[in-house]
Amino acid sequence: MSSVIVLGIIGLPNAGKSTLFSMISGIDEGTSEHPFSTIRPRRSFIEIPDPLATKVAKQMQLQSVAPLGAEFVDVGGLVEGSSSGKGIGNQFLNVIRNADILVQVLNCYDPEAEVSPQRAVEIVDQELRDADLAIIEKALKDLDKRVEKHRDSVLALSNPMDEDLDSMLLLRPLLDGIRNTLKSGRNPYWEIIQSEVASAKLSEWHRLFKIVPQLLSIKHRYYVCNGDTDSDDIEVGSSACSVITCFNLIEEERVPFLHAFFSRTNFQSMGLGRFFTIEGEQVQSWFFYQGADVLEASGIIHPDIMKNFIKAEVYPWKAVERHYKVSDGDILRFVFSK
Repeated sequence: MSSVIVLGIIGLPNAGKSTLFSMISGIDEGTSEHPFSTIRPRRSFIEIPDPLATKVAKQMQLQSVAPLGAEFVDVGGLVEGSSSGKGIGNQFLNVIRNADILVQVLNCYDPEAEVSPQRAVEIVDQELRDADLAIIEKALKDLDKRVEKHRDSVLALSNPMDEDLDSMLLLRPLLDGIRNTLKSGRNPYWEIIQSEVASAKLSEWHRLFKIVPQLLSIKHRYYVCNGDTDSDDIEVGSSACSVITCFNLIEEERVPFLHAFFSRTNFQSMGLGRFFTIEGEQVQSWFFYQGADVLEASGIIHPDIMKNFIKAEVYPWKAVERHYKVSDGDILRFVFSK
């Protein structure tokens, strides 16, 4: 994550995705009653009010606060079979793989709709799992090729199994576990994967970290019920850190929606937090997934800081271990080699 949070807007055709995008961005390109009215990704960037950063700046007697931003990406509607090429939703799945949060819009305004909000949740969930399964299957094939190639080179040199090969062999059961979870119709959880990687002490952990964050089914989910309904009627237990809110997607609701969406309480419910750094006379906010340690937090700012990490300090500048879990609202300072 970073100081800009990326949100992918998803859902079935005509659920109200483009309406939500227009309401948030103020860009109205019109909507259509026909399915697949969005034929190309649309992006909009907005600045987020950050009262907590303002409070930190006042506390530290600093002059300014760096803008905190959100980028919304509106993609085409998903249907059953999108992951295998049906409709046009599949071509957009790669666009939202780098999103931090997926915002699914549910049609709650039409009680006569062919697909209920509950069924819409289930359809999209399955499509995301199927798309992820293809990614994991490819990763496993690539890993097997690398293991075989590495094993051949080790035998040719008459060396015992080295650390790289050992790490590759440890990586395989982790990917197998993700694949089996997806095949069983369940979503893998990032926190569990993270703990398994840490316990395995993989020297190749960075390879897994490149694969896993792109998985759609582990992303935190925010559901927007477009219309009046009882959100208690919708079960979303298979998604990590899910939040449901109900809004009539009209211009008059824009300010209340944004206020609710970007509230600190809402971020915490979605499994997100913010830490702060100080650059000169300015406070900078950074989003992170709850459970991250200071080493991972340093990589959010820049990969080189993580690579050359020496230590971290938490205000009032107390040194902490690299496995210290970052808390929402922490003010951090990183020391690294250059």
